[in-house]
Amino acid sequence: MATQEAYVQVKDLKKHYGDGDARLTVLDGIDTSINRGEICVMLGPSGSGKSTFLNLIGGLEDADGGSIMVDGCDLSNIAKYNSHQLTAYRRDDIGFVFQFYNLVPDLTIKENIEVTAHLSKNPLNVDNLLRSLGLYEHRNKFPRQVSGDQQQRCAIG
Repeated sequence: MATQEAYVQVKDLKKHYGDGDARLTVLDGIDTSINRGEICVMLGPSGSGKSTFLNLIGGLEDADGGSIMVDGCDLSNIAKYNSHQLTAYRRDDIGFVFQFYNLVPDLTIKENIEVTAHLSKNPLNVDNLLRSLGLYEHRNKFPRQVSGDQQQRCAIG
């Protein structure tokens, strides 16, 4: 059986913030891989580098050292990507549901999902998506009118 190449491959990943006495090393030589379709969980105390790690993989920050490969894209120096390349990478290869869901408070649940339809070449039918997410009956409510779990499902949509 052929060996599957990892979708995400991280080697010797390093990241710090600050300089001199204020320098804080957040990631120091992280190695990991994640296969396509694999589900993984990161656990750790507050400040242990979980969000920093995801920001690096998502192309939101530049690493100080090491390598990051996502589906063949070398993200080791994200600064070399222009805005169009970053947008294409984030749209096609990686997705985030942030801790704070970043929903537009003055748009309904349905409208929050509809505004992202332009990101896909073949967007899903919004009503079908709302039904799949268990949000159809809440489609005309605003984010502040639904639970945190429902807001998260809206963000996934």
